[in-house]
Amino acid sequence: MASFDEDPWNSGDDKPSGVMKWTLGVVVVTLAASAFFVFAFTGSSDIAAVVERFEAGAPSSAPAAQTAGRTGQGHRELSYKATSNGHFIVDASINGTEISLLFDSGASTVALSPADAERLGIRRQQLRFTLRYETANGVVQAAPVTLDRIRLGQLVYYDVAATVIDAPMSISLLGMSFLERLDGFEVAGGRLTLRW
Repeated sequence: MASFDEDPWNSGDDKPSGVMKWTLGVVVVTLAASAFFVFAFTGSSDIAAVVERFEAGAPSSAPAAQTAGRTGQGHRELSYKATSNGHFIVDASINGTEISLLFDSGASTVALSPADAERLGIRRQQLRFTLRYETANGVVQAAPVTLDRIRLGQLVYYDVAATVIDAPMSISLLGMSFLERLDGFEVAGGRLTLRW
């Protein structure tokens, strides 16, 4: 049994003591938890910057031309042509309401503008703004929601995680909570292709 005079950090041999193992474990768990919360609550992209870049170069918010088909591997696909400023805007039906979305593979979720959320019947007073996104213009808060259905042409996904951003946005974003369900997507030659 160790006495109070012994150094708990040095047991006299090269093996770490129980106290040291416990302390290292706490440090590792704390670092892992911190990394998770930084990722989860700051988001994986600067939402405000994406929208600002879009607004700066967008003469209009006309949806990209869409074509549909099948690949040689039997996948179905939708293809969209880039707008004149290189962005991809898709017309979606969200819970039965037509909403234009800016394709953004850097956004962790579908991100709705306050105006689009209102159009979908999502009332601000019903929301809890518990998420935070760090942007170039400061911290933007967001509220998690689940969308019953998002349809792009023949492509339909149900129960899609999304956020409502508590800041003005000229357009909502089609982010990874939708895109990660696809078999794949590709941006090449001025076209966006979604495969499922």
